[in-house]
Amino acid sequence: MSLNGAPISWRSCRQGGVTLSSSEAEYVAASAVAQENAYLRALLSGFDRAPLGPTCVWEDNAACILMSENPVNRDRSRHVDVKFHFLRERVRAGEIKLYKCWGPLNVADALTKSLPRPAFHKHAPFMHGTRRPYRPFAEPGA
Repeated sequence: MSLNGAPISWRSCRQGGVTLSSSEAEYVAASAVAQENAYLRALLSGFDRAPLGPTCVWEDNAACILMSENPVNRDRSRHVDVKFHFLRERVRAGEIKLYKCWGPLNVADALTKSLPRPAFHKHAPFMHGTRRPYRPFAEPGA
């Protein structure tokens, strides 16, 4: 999570359960992001700085984005535990909006995988808070 262009909260850990697809794994991780987002929004509200719009979450898995926006259980996602649908509730409430982030522009990759040196150095200034992250496209309506 970042605020005003600087990282304020991050976590990298092994997921607690077994997932059957990459989109399900991304959905579980995005649900954890939704939980952290709820906490940070409440914290900012306590400082009288409540966010005015939804939090932009950059996601590199299109199927995860579709699962978060569509409440219908499909054959491939009906086994997903109910607790992970917290993400879907936050999207429906307008607190979170997931946007597609293309692989080479994904800053989180520098923290979760082995990248070639040029790609790592491209993302390092954002991780230090000295530059805003790359935006693969303008937000809708902007």
